[in-house]
Amino acid sequence: MNHNSKTENITDILLLGFLLTFLSVYFDIRLLFLDTVVTGGDTASWYGVAHHMLNVLLPQGRLTGWDMGNFCGYPNFSFYFIPPFLLAVLPGYFFGIPLTVTLKIVIISGIFILPVSTYFGLRAMTYRFPAPIIGAAASLLFLFNEFYIMFGGNALSTFAGEFCYMFAFALLPWLMGSLYHGAKTGKGAIKNGIILGLIGLSHLFVFIPAVFLILYWYFAKGQVRYLWKVSWVGFGIMAFWILPLLAYRHPYTTPVYLIWQDFVNWPYTIAGLSLVFLVSGPGLALQILKRQKIVHPLLQKIPISPETFGMFTSLIFGCVVAYFAAHFLKIPDIRFLPPILFVLILLFFADTLGRFFSSCKLNTRIFGAIIICLFCVVVVKFGTSISDSWYRYNNYGYEAKPGYKEFKAANDYLRKTESKNPFNAPRVGYEKCDLYNQYGGDRVFESLPFFSGRQTMEGIHYSSSIASKCMVFFQTEYSRDIKTPYTGILSRMNPETLPAHFDLYNISQLILMTDKAKKAIAASSLFAKEATFGPISIYRYLECDGKYVDVPKIRPVVYTSKNWVDDFYEWYKQPDQTDVLLIPEDYIINEEDRSVFFHETDSVYDLARFQKDVLDRTDIKIETHLEHMKIRFTTNKIGLPHLIKVSYFPAWQVKGANKVYPVSPHLMMVIPRQSEVVLTYGRTFWEKLGWTITGIMLMILILHCFFLKRLPVANYAYVQIFFMPIEKSLTFLRPFLLVLVILIAFVLIVSGSIKRNQPVRALVEGRESYNAGIHLLNKKKPDAAGKQFENAINKMEEFLDQRKNFDHRDIVNCILFTAMSYENLGKKDKAETWYQTIISKYPYCRYLGEAYVKIARIKRFGRNKRLNEGLEKIRSGEKQAGLSLLREAIRQTRKSREYFQTAIKKDPYSVWAQCAREDMKKRKDLF
Repeated sequence: MNHNSKTENITDILLLGFLLTFLSVYFDIRLLFLDTVVTGGDTASWYGVAHHMLNVLLPQGRLTGWDMGNFCGYPNFSFYFIPPFLLAVLPGYFFGIPLTVTLKIVIISGIFILPVSTYFGLRAMTYRFPAPIIGAAASLLFLFNEFYIMFGGNALSTFAGEFCYMFAFALLPWLMGSLYHGAKTGKGAIKNGIILGLIGLSHLFVFIPAVFLILYWYFAKGQVRYLWKVSWVGFGIMAFWILPLLAYRHPYTTPVYLIWQDFVNWPYTIAGLSLVFLVSGPGLALQILKRQKIVHPLLQKIPISPETFGMFTSLIFGCVVAYFAAHFLKIPDIRFLPPILFVLILLFFADTLGRFFSSCKLNTRIFGAIIICLFCVVVVKFGTSISDSWYRYNNYGYEAKPGYKEFKAANDYLRKTESKNPFNAPRVGYEKCDLYNQYGGDRVFESLPFFSGRQTMEGIHYSSSIASKCMVFFQTEYSRDIKTPYTGILSRMNPETLPAHFDLYNISQLILMTDKAKKAIAASSLFAKEATFGPISIYRYLECDGKYVDVPKIRPVVYTSKNWVDDFYEWYKQPDQTDVLLIPEDYIINEEDRSVFFHETDSVYDLARFQKDVLDRTDIKIETHLEHMKIRFTTNKIGLPHLIKVSYFPAWQVKGANKVYPVSPHLMMVIPRQSEVVLTYGRTFWEKLGWTITGIMLMILILHCFFLKRLPVANYAYVQIFFMPIEKSLTFLRPFLLVLVILIAFVLIVSGSIKRNQPVRALVEGRESYNAGIHLLNKKKPDAAGKQFENAINKMEEFLDQRKNFDHRDIVNCILFTAMSYENLGKKDKAETWYQTIISKYPYCRYLGEAYVKIARIKRFGRNKRLNEGLEKIRSGEKQAGLSLLREAIRQTRKSREYFQTAIKKDPYSVWAQCAREDMKKRKDLF
């Protein structure tokens, strides 16, 4: 090593240490060692999830398994990311280190790893000093950008709950560099495969960009054998998890369709392209000029690498494709934006500034590295406003929040109020609202299973459960606010529907915070206030029987349609029919069990005809005991269907019955063939296959590291003979596959931009025209306003003809704006037709009161018109015609009053009920 290299390395070590020290000081790392439960945003729910892995899964030798705590049970970690939680849990499992400490350390670990990973990744890409340390410093600008709080990859997203994304993202620069080095030298395939697999297990939305790196090197350089090995090692590491995920994602999960509509327009597109060209332009221009040999001698010294530039731009292109493909995958598109921002930062700082300084003298290089590191630190220190406060809020924990005593008292009360042990006690519901910050954030009561030992409803792993949509709909029935990633048409506050759903889920108590929700529940004779802890009120459902297993009153009906998961959600919205349970036909393959069900239907509507077939529940006696991975019950009703109020998943196996069946809305049913029945959460075929592949891969890796590496190359000849045809085929097909990939990417971008978020786009475009029409009306330009209203109708009405294909709240908004546009055009009948559509098609929704009030006002308008016309006729001597019009006006008055009264009756807790009261009060004399 020459003197310059030694000096460069020492400088790198000192500056990298400086960056990590700055992070340690900026984030007071002493808070990580407080024995408090971390909170804040989604993070408020992570401790309970990790606690389940530590105390339930690992003792049973599992990394995935059933968690009864939320969603009536769900497969924990089968559809979420394992390594970050495992890193947090293992120190406690083996050494007794508090999980409160280890989880906090793992949550923030990605933030500390990213600068180090960036540094070593850039070094592996042959960037010369000081480019790697400049890139590491620039990664702080990415980490501390406060332009978004939930996309992933920055500090704010991490503290909001996206720490698995941050952990995986921190490994991405390392993979980029290591893969670059391996593709060039043919070395490190196993290491790169392990990193690839670790990224995939830590977060799939980072794994997808990582796959784009594999594709880039395949299309750019071939390297089929090397990339094949990397890919197979990565797949082998992930197989135990990814195979069950792919096999059961549909229909046993609930996709989170979150599309950021704001970013799909020309201003954002132009701004994004401009930023890409601005950042990548200097490097691209320099490459072109150097190839043409028309560059200045000083710039000629600047090293360039077409491979790194190509890899960066390919990663950007791949993320753009994934962003638009998110519509078809039904995943959040925003997760693919952070890699683009990060790569742009690297292109500017490492690829442009770094390469420029690397061509200078040693002293200039050192000075440049120091200045840029200091610049990045100063920008972070004085350019951020909330990152530090979020970190402190989270890591001081629940225990430091002003309402903790009340929160703890409420949980202690719930733990002790049932005669059974808390876990086997009936479930507890909780109101979704925005008043929980005093306890630690909006999601604090998702952790009821940890704090109180009681099972509850919605949890943090929304997309991991088949029950999520039903949970969300159910909670809006008694919640003032709608707090959910699901954009569907949800319920208004409707206490009348609660008994059917409380019975279905075995709920005995309800936690309420808002005055509106308390007022609604207090008005029901089926609920009684039981306890109060500050603003927290606990109400008891008086008719809860406490049964997790029961014989239904009505004989279940076989459901013959295929799309049973979505159809059962529609069934759930009709509480007057939830006593008629439905079982998908395709699951009933046992003839003995099939003979128990007498009726079939292909519709979830009009089920009243089956309510006469009552099952014999005389002297019924069922004893039930629940564990996370086991359900045991005894019954004296052998041969009758038994409803198990736990969510269905294919891994459930049964003794004492032939099979476990899914039953509406998402629960389980068995038909006992003996008095004792035991359900056990086992391993599915795909899980067994995945573990077999992963086990074989781990054995191969161990053998390779300790034995095969020492064997002569000739011993691999049989492997080469097997792989040779594959390598030749992939090499030959490379140009054709490249064309195919580009065509697919183009189709995904175009079709994704057209099809994504259609309800939102229809509303945005229609509302713009409507607002323009209102503006023109206010300026006394009725003709121009009329054209705008017609434009609004055309933009929304065409989409509304397809509304059956969408479950999105903006469908109802489109109906409202269409109706209001018709009103402003004077076409009251058409407006009323659309308002009636809301009443007939979405009678459960939060727009019901508005629809009734709007129709009441239309009737009142018609009344006023008839009244004036009738009086005018009488004055002109046409008494008979005038009296006829006055009678019509009276009928319109009655109809108007009926609609106002119906709004108050059916939607009493909405703002529109108050509007109805005020309208009736103002015109009391007429009514």
